[in-house]
Amino acid sequence: MSSSGQPSSVFIVCADLSAEAYAWHFIQSLPQKPKHIDAIGGDYLKTRGVKIWKNNQDLSAIGFIQFFSKLPYILLTLIRTIQFIKKTQPDLLLLVDAGAFNIRLIRHTKHLNIPTYYLMPPRMSVHQIPSGLNLRLIHYYDFEKDQLAGMTALQVAHPKAGLITAQPAAKFPFKKLALFPGSRRFELKQLIPILETLRQTTDLEVTYYLQQPHNQKLAQSLGVPPKMIQDTSPENIEADFAICASGTITLEMALRNIPMICIYKVGTFDYQLIKRFVTVKHIALPNLILNEKFVPELIQHECDHKTIKHELDSISQEAVNRQLLGFQKIRTALTKNPSLQSLLAQKGSMVEKC
Repeated sequence: MSSSGQPSSVFIVCADLSAEAYAWHFIQSLPQKPKHIDAIGGDYLKTRGVKIWKNNQDLSAIGFIQFFSKLPYILLTLIRTIQFIKKTQPDLLLLVDAGAFNIRLIRHTKHLNIPTYYLMPPRMSVHQIPSGLNLRLIHYYDFEKDQLAGMTALQVAHPKAGLITAQPAAKFPFKKLALFPGSRRFELKQLIPILETLRQTTDLEVTYYLQQPHNQKLAQSLGVPPKMIQDTSPENIEADFAICASGTITLEMALRNIPMICIYKVGTFDYQLIKRFVTVKHIALPNLILNEKFVPELIQHECDHKTIKHELDSISQEAVNRQLLGFQKIRTALTKNPSLQSLLAQKGSMVEKC
């Protein structure tokens, strides 16, 4: 702990690229930057001076089959992480998303009384979260309020709403199509073959957006021409329309004012289990935020090149205008709360007591 009472050392856990971006925003929001940061993370945090204790590439999993196939590695990593935290005793734990891993980490480090902030994933089952004086939950969306009633939770303005500006609304006919096949290896292997078949049947100017070098290499191995791959960050993308894998990118495109179709596909067995145990009305974050389906969602058997092409060809100006109006409402909803920076700077905050 520094002489100012701010954390000198922080340990971060995040399993994918978007989680790393949220974690870094938290670090930048602290009144004083920590002198030492260790993390389970990837290149995004590494390039910003964070010491990567363990790479997160093998921790993320989509679907039950992939999760159980990685379970021995995940459990071993969990045990070693607990040991590392006990040994190093950081001033602050910062956990982002990755519910299956981070909930267990909270349970097994609770007795250490280390101040812990958890940036929780949307629609998480909060009854699994152990309570504690040193645990604070951070969330961004109104639809999470009811399930967090009675818990120590802070709703803050969404960092991406301040980072991403809206581009001028695209007009028909569309010319530029942005493709976002996801950030995880499994997503790319599922979706790129579908998107490549689609690309070969459209006259639109197509660009794949993949920020991580290992995903760019994988995309090329799956047949994507290198000249069609860019690593442009979401806030700088210029496109008329987008096809997005379910995830943070749907919110980023909404804030960028780019209308879209959201796609999602996993293995057949995984999908049957998800249908049985996961009950949500929508998969696209914009639809979840406004609780209405104004962004088209093509899930599982509908996620094929013919259906996507039909949806793309048949989209109307009216439907696009409806999306653009929804995007304005989303920006308003995500900027009405105090910033994370202002909350962390408050006298008596948990960070100040580290």
